[in-house]
Amino acid sequence: MLTSALISKTDAGAPARPAESAGGDLRVPQSRWRERAAALSALGIGCARMGSIRNHTPVSEIRRTLAAALDHGVNVIDTAGIYAQGDSERIIGEAIAGRRDQAFVITKIGFSHGSHSRLVTRLKPVLRLVSRYSRAFDAKLDRARDAVQSQNFSPGYLMDALDGSLRRLGLNEVDGLLLHSPSGQVLEDDRVAEFLARAKRQGKVKHFGASVETLPEARAALDMEGLELLQVDIDTARDLASGPACKIIGQRRIAVFARQVLRPPGLAPDAAAPAIGEALPAALAVPNVRCAIVGLSSRKHLLAAIKAIS
Repeated sequence: MLTSALISKTDAGAPARPAESAGGDLRVPQSRWRERAAALSALGIGCARMGSIRNHTPVSEIRRTLAAALDHGVNVIDTAGIYAQGDSERIIGEAIAGRRDQAFVITKIGFSHGSHSRLVTRLKPVLRLVSRYSRAFDAKLDRARDAVQSQNFSPGYLMDALDGSLRRLGLNEVDGLLLHSPSGQVLEDDRVAEFLARAKRQGKVKHFGASVETLPEARAALDMEGLELLQVDIDTARDLASGPACKIIGQRRIAVFARQVLRPPGLAPDAAAPAIGEALPAALAVPNVRCAIVGLSSRKHLLAAIKAIS
């Protein structure tokens, strides 16, 4: 049983919460990863497409899906300031209003859309309508996004970005703040480390870490003082599950979040993706992985994911 595997990852004396509530409703297992920290659900909601132009799911259905996730014990919600020009964070903020203690909100900073963001936000209803009927238009959107997207890890920009995320989420403090795809050089920058420590001292961030793209960057992140959270793709998570990195993660009780579990980066383009009932349990069986992040488009998809790990 997956629940038993999760219990083995918890702190002594703090077993994972049961996969089913007393009422018989499906509940996602949660595990304690360090003292005085909120438990983390084994399943996390990835919100990259939430509110985006190419996501045609009504916002009302997105809110209901988020509410259902909280009802089933899914508390990890993963977003970023750049997602959907900030609309992802706005939708999440509305969805968790009045239920703050049930959510572990993670956001990421370091990217910027620049001055085009406000214009795109105003035109989004029209752009979404065109996107619904034209795949060629979707490809143009991707190219346009990549052309205007840039990174900025200067402390001043990072603080402004954090404040913007807090404002959109309607929060005074986020549970997790991650550097968004930083290079090894950024991870070694003392100014960036000081920004993260300062944001935590100011009460704007409970835990901080990094969301990285490669194994070398993951190893560089582990050298950051105070790092508590690490998000990687599932292939990198498996690479970190042995050797010195695995020991460091365990000793420092760093929570590892695995993404791309349903479509691993190493999977051949023409290969069939693993079934959700196989992919999620396999991801959560990887040493040190506390949570599998999955983009969920509907309550039906949510329930399938919950059943896979309950």
